Amino acid sequence: HVLCCPFPPIEYVQTAPYHKRYTETQLEAGAGFILHDFNEEQCKAAYQSLLITDQHSRTRKYLLCVASGVPCVSHIWVRDCCKEGKLLNYRNYLLPAGVGPDERIVEWHPRCSPFKALRVLLVFEEPAELWSELLMMSGASSVRQHQAEKDSSGMYSTIHARLSHY
Repeated sequence: HVLCCPFPPIEYVQTAPYHKRYTETQLEAGAGFILHDFNEEQCKAAYQSLLITDQHSRTRKYLLCVASGVPCVSHIWVRDCCKEGKLLNYRNYLLPAGVGPDERIVEWHPRCSPFKALRVLLVFEEPAELWSELLMMSGASSVRQHQAEKDSSGMYSTIHARLSHY
């Protein structure tokens, strides 16, 4: 279940500038392994996978991590671990899953498969691979894409689809 924070929108304030390459160097020095693109199989095989960044975003990598249950953590966690000389609890540095349609912060929660066993039909003018990936990682049992076609008047044909649980 995805829960929204019941408070007004919050700005997440950084307390340190983000230097991606320096953060990567710190992680590698501490025996961390850097994946430069999202790979669900490698994330599942690893003891612990985290996305380290400076803020929540709507990038492909961030959305795929949220959908697959990979915690998104502030880079300040890396800095603080290095300062303390020990591994700190990353949960204290979790970034939100994103912002909802009402502009409220949506907190991150472990994967809960919101589309478990749902069959989904995507209708787009262009193929939408990212949406297929997100739906499958969120538990959809199948995703089918259908390319929308305009008729002679420039209107899209209507497609009726029934989404059902198994």
